[in-house]
Amino acid sequence: MNQASPTHPEKRRFRLMEFRQPSENFDLFKLPANATAGTRPALHAAATATDLYSWFRTPLQSRSEPLAENILALIIRPTFPGQPTPPDDYLYDTRSCQLSSGNISDVDAARRHQLPPAIRIVLVALDESSWLRVEHDETLSTELVNLVNNELFTRPAKLEDDLTELSATLTTMNLQHRIFNTTVSIRAAKWHTEKQKNPTTTP
Repeated sequence: MNQASPTHPEKRRFRLMEFRQPSENFDLFKLPANATAGTRPALHAAATATDLYSWFRTPLQSRSEPLAENILALIIRPTFPGQPTPPDDYLYDTRSCQLSSGNISDVDAARRHQLPPAIRIVLVALDESSWLRVEHDETLSTELVNLVNNELFTRPAKLEDDLTELSATLTTMNLQHRIFNTTVSIRAAKWHTEKQKNPTTTP
């Protein structure tokens, strides 16, 4: 049921959502109806982040479904084994070079159209009894949102410190929680073999 009722009361929860775009609506590389020879898809011509990401940001709300409840945070960090100083940024955009107005940085050039060699995934979940407290405490809920979205997890280099601080804060709030960690290797990634190249052609 979509509406709350005595038998199906409304549950206010933080949820892990998944964006699911139907195949028939996937027009990322679709050419305009009046396309002529040499016309490129809008994605290739995008010059701003708004244009580049609109293909999923626009339908994000209408095309997303819940995967799990009581999820406080999901942190995904691209990792580069063997590299002493990985990019200090949670964003990994294979088309970031497209937004460069001048010289393309070594990092942008290396990850151009390339998957990262591995990604670290961290999931922070609270138990149901703790969420019952959060559900009825607007101040606590707002504090948690601000803590995760604004105060912590702004720099990958501080990930371990941020997780330690988050766990300590949740413990102080008497919120039972678990932190799940895993690293997933992407076998198809060619980042190590391609990172020295600095292509100059248009994306």
